[in-house]
Amino acid sequence: MKNIRTVGLGLVMVCMATASALAQDKVPQKPSGVMRVEADHRAFASHGGTVDWRVPAAGVEGFTTYWPDGFLVTTVKLKDGTLVHNLGTFRIDGDVWCQKMRIPVDGKEACQRSYRTAENGYEAWRADGTFQAFWQFRPKK
Repeated sequence: MKNIRTVGLGLVMVCMATASALAQDKVPQKPSGVMRVEADHRAFASHGGTVDWRVPAAGVEGFTTYWPDGFLVTTVKLKDGTLVHNLGTFRIDGDVWCQKMRIPVDGKEACQRSYRTAENGYEAWRADGTFQAFWQFRPKK
């Protein structure tokens, strides 16, 4: 019983830390022991959909729509409110999500590993271990 309480308390603390970081836009500590999202990625890739995201370090936010054939369109809201649209492709390999965009990375693939931190809350981390973004699946209408 004590182990169940310890695990439950640990999960509550992780959720509270994530909620606090989301509210303050601070870079969180890299999750440890938090569920990776391979099954979520597979289901999403087979049906497509939209992801809302926020990159606190760059001060930008936006959304990306993915199609099952690997095509994507993203809209970025810059700090000054300007909207920038971008096209690209994506692939999912386990819990690693990779994208090739026309701008700003000139068609170079950028990959990240995601962790689920809430019911529909995720964090994306670069291969070098640095935090990249908060994101969530947009509910289908």
